[in-house]
Amino acid sequence: MANLIDIANKALIQVGARVISSLTEDCREAALVNAIFIMKRDEVLRDGCWNFAIVRTTPTREAICNISSYLYAYILPVDCVKVLSIDDDATDYIVEGRTLYTNLDEIELRYISNIIAVEFWDASFCDALALSIATEICYSLTNSTERAVKLYEMYSASVRKARFLDSTEGKVPSIISDDWTNSRL
Repeated sequence: MANLIDIANKALIQVGARVISSLTEDCREAALVNAIFIMKRDEVLRDGCWNFAIVRTTPTREAICNISSYLYAYILPVDCVKVLSIDDDATDYIVEGRTLYTNLDEIELRYISNIIAVEFWDASFCDALALSIATEICYSLTNSTERAVKLYEMYSASVRKARFLDSTEGKVPSIISDDWTNSRL
C-alpha cells in the first residue's frame, strides 16, 4: 500500500531526481512536490472514473433556484470533484460552481470524491498521480521538455489503462429486448 512519500518518490524517480524522506523536507524536490500534490490529486481524480472514489448521496436542495430553465438547485458535497450522474443518465442537469440544477425534486448524486485517505487509493491511481506530478515538476528539475512530454504520454496511457480496468469491475447491465428493438434487427 502506497503512502504520500512513496507516490512523491515515484514521481521524482520518473524525473531522475533524488528521493525525499518527507514532503516538508528542506530541498527543492520536496518543495515542488508539496506545492502541487493536492492540486494534481484532484486533477487526476477528475481525469478518470476511479471506482475507489465513487460516492453516492442525496444532496441538500437549496430553497431557491435562480435559473429559470430548472426547477431545483442542489448544493454539491464539499468533497465532490466531478459529477458522474444523477438518478439515471437520461436526466437533464447542469453544474455551475458548487450547485447542480435539475427539474427533479429529489436526486441521488453519483460523483467522484477527493478521498484524502491514501489507504483507499487504487494502485493504478497512485501510478497515474505519480506520473502527473512527474510531468509537472520535470522541467523545473531537468530543463527537459522532451522528458516532460514523454512523462505526459506515460500519464495518458496510465489513465487509459486504469479506465479500462475500472470498467471491467462489476456486472454489465443486460439490454432488455422488446418488439421495437427486435424489429430493428
